[in-house]
Amino acid sequence: MTAVHQSAPAVGIDRQLRAALWSGAAGSALLAVVTLVRSGAISDRVTALERPYIGADRAAGSGSILITIAFVVAGLGLAAWWVTAHAARTGRSWLRWWCGAALLVGVALAVALLLTTEYGQRVYPLEIGLVALLPCLIGVWVCALVWRRR
Repeated sequence: MTAVHQSAPAVGIDRQLRAALWSGAAGSALLAVVTLVRSGAISDRVTALERPYIGADRAAGSGSILITIAFVVAGLGLAAWWVTAHAARTGRSWLRWWCGAALLVGVALAVALLLTTEYGQRVYPLEIGLVALLPCLIGVWVCALVWRRR
């Protein structure tokens, strides 16, 4: 009787995938930093947009929810990169599908930050929307690397 050997799944992360994963996590962290730096501009812009419609008192606190949303998007991005790195390191079978799903959700959230308008004007500064797209571009690279793996 001969033993049947099945090849083990590719476990571990090669250097190119490791660099891509770290780059994506850095891009998500950069979104949080840019949001922190530009939080004053977001608050000022939202206050100026809403003051004629809801009054100065209520408009003063409106920017905080948008800043929170940008931070949540950055946090979700960091969590997605961590899950992707863990799945790649341990050789999970669902890694390919996770990469595709995370990329789609990431692109949707980044485009939402880029195109969010209120009263006909963009709410977030352009650099926040563009920085939000950066991890998505890296995500395309990661998905290509993951789908090429055997």
